[in-house]
Amino acid sequence: MGTRVQTILMTLVYAGLAISLTGVLSTALIENFPHQIFGISFFALLICHLILNRFWIRHSLTGRWDLQRAILMIVDVALAILSIAQVVNCVLLSSFFWSLLPQDVAFFSSSLHMCIGTWIFVLAALHLGLNANALIGNRLHFHRTGMGKLLRTKGNVALLVVWVALAAVGAYGVFEFFQLGMGQYMLMLDGARVESGIALIGRFAQYLCVGIAIAEITHCVSVSQQNRKRGCSTAQEK
Repeated sequence: MGTRVQTILMTLVYAGLAISLTGVLSTALIENFPHQIFGISFFALLICHLILNRFWIRHSLTGRWDLQRAILMIVDVALAILSIAQVVNCVLLSSFFWSLLPQDVAFFSSSLHMCIGTWIFVLAALHLGLNANALIGNRLHFHRTGMGKLLRTKGNVALLVVWVALAAVGAYGVFEFFQLGMGQYMLMLDGARVESGIALIGRFAQYLCVGIAIAEITHCVSVSQQNRKRGCSTAQEK
């Protein structure tokens, strides 16, 4: 497979994963059929993602290790375990098994379904933030495009506009994380609740902003840690 074709496929898979996973949470409590379609699409695209990145998987334990790589490995392992657990839980929630389960077990399985789904969403956003440099620089070749050069130009208005927009989306995402009760879902502390009067596209935008916010914060912390490490190495050389 050519590098260009693989890059295009990866771009489509990444976009599909973001859309499907956001759609899963957006429809979890209000639309059953779209929720199932988004869920099936997510797991299908996840398999494609693993196939396209099989080289990284084969060499995931080799090379030098640092704090960021260790955290990334923990996130990826947790994602793998939770994804498998979610598949098993989805089978239990199917119409065939649902009627066979005791009422308390069925209720727990339903709450666990939302809990695992929220954790997968958050961990996927962390994964994106930790891999942002590789995704933008190496996979999409963003640095070679005209837009990439434009945003790297110091003092450029476009750079300021992009940063302000990202900061606004990130701030709104942090607000919506608490507004949507995602922390409660992750800890299974509260029952499912749905705000009335919000269209599906609006709910999708809410969850999308939450994912972007988590990825942005993770990326900023990662870059800060890398710069600090690079600064310490430079100081030791001097």
